[in-house]
Amino acid sequence: MREIEFRGLTADGTWAYASFRDVIEAQTHHPVEYFRVDPDTIGEWTGLYDKYGVKVFEGDILKFKEIVNGEKISDKYGLVKFGEHISDGTAEIGWYIEWYPTNTKPYSCYSNDILFWVDPKWHEKYNNPATVVGNTYENPELLLKSDKKE
Repeated sequence: MREIEFRGLTADGTWAYASFRDVIEAQTHHPVEYFRVDPDTIGEWTGLYDKYGVKVFEGDILKFKEIVNGEKISDKYGLVKFGEHISDGTAEIGWYIEWYPTNTKPYSCYSNDILFWVDPKWHEKYNNPATVVGNTYENPELLLKSDKKE
């Protein structure tokens, strides 16, 4: 069973992390202001890590290098979300990546399912997994860079 963890951006621009247990205890033993985070920035940990061991949270931006015939075509950026999404023509509820421009995928045959992009078995098979490069709160401009050659 995975640990349920949240993070939120504080007024001074640092990230505060808390487990579900911490949140419950703060509500019963401490004032709620104890955490002092912007509620719009609170995101849950997906339970997954990228290939560098970085935890992947809701609100993170993942980067994927689109490579065709050994040549880098462009970078694709995606936002980690939780909710209903379409995967291979089927409506699902769970963690997914919303690729930018909105709802495009690096390849039409690829899924929006986050496991496809960060699971180690796919790292080994495709040797080109998505990695965490920022988040939508501090780096929203990354979502505008998709499809541009660098």
